[in-house]
Amino acid sequence: GNGCLALLAGLLLGAFVVLVDSTLPPPELRMEDKVPEPWRSRVIRITGDVKDLDATRDVEPLLASRGIRRAVLVAKHLCGAGTDLALSLVRTWRDPDRGAASAATAMDSLRDKPPAASAPPSRVALLGAVMATCCGHKITG
Repeated sequence: GNGCLALLAGLLLGAFVVLVDSTLPPPELRMEDKVPEPWRSRVIRITGDVKDLDATRDVEPLLASRGIRRAVLVAKHLCGAGTDLALSLVRTWRDPDRGAASAATAMDSLRDKPPAASAPPSRVALLGAVMATCCGHKITG
């Protein structure tokens, strides 16, 4: 996608949008270059592989620099491996001392640990995660 749905959700919720792409989309697909301010400044794009993404190093500083203290992770079109990687990101964001983890343990982390109402001064609280997996396995010739 190009982030239009994410931007719409962000505008409706009064939120910022962080887009993570393994490669930078071509200019014609970068919606943040096509929308006027103040919408443009509500879009943060990270280019890189989610497997290499570290919330403490890569995501939280970007959010904190814009005064964002709470976040919800929303992901769509994730394959099985992508879902596992996103869940590992959730787990390490919620508890950076635990390191990489399995997807099942990441879900346990969300269930067992209530979201922080506010994060410590240097942290952005991850309140939850919503993920829609890829439906490619249902496509038939």
